[in-house]
Amino acid sequence: MNHRALAVVALAVRCSCPSVSAGTAETTSAQIRSEATRANHDPGGRPLPLASHWTTGSHKLSAGWAPERQLELIEQGHFLLPWFAHPPTTRELSEEARKSFLSYYEKPIQRARELKLPIVFVATQWEHLLSGDS
Repeated sequence: MNHRALAVVALAVRCSCPSVSAGTAETTSAQIRSEATRANHDPGGRPLPLASHWTTGSHKLSAGWAPERQLELIEQGHFLLPWFAHPPTTRELSEEARKSFLSYYEKPIQRARELKLPIVFVATQWEHLLSGDS
């Protein structure tokens, strides 16, 4: 392999790997937003798949996937559609539960808002709240 071909291969590998630099979060979030809202029959092509998951970081074994970590990965250039556990339906929270709630939701949702990212709430049959007895 000649030096020029090797340089092209090295550049291709470098460009395909996420990197952290000024503007990475903004660039990545713009790309995520574009793909998340692209129509299936868009003239620019079909949307690329975005990774999301049902592991919300709420359980001790899934702590590495909490929304705060997801936003860190996006800031490093990874393509994720940020997901959150559906908020509790209780109106009154103990002080400990309130702190836990704010710790889980507040900063990641604010950062997702700054980056204009779409978000996902993971829940099971949330609509039962609309018709169930209180």
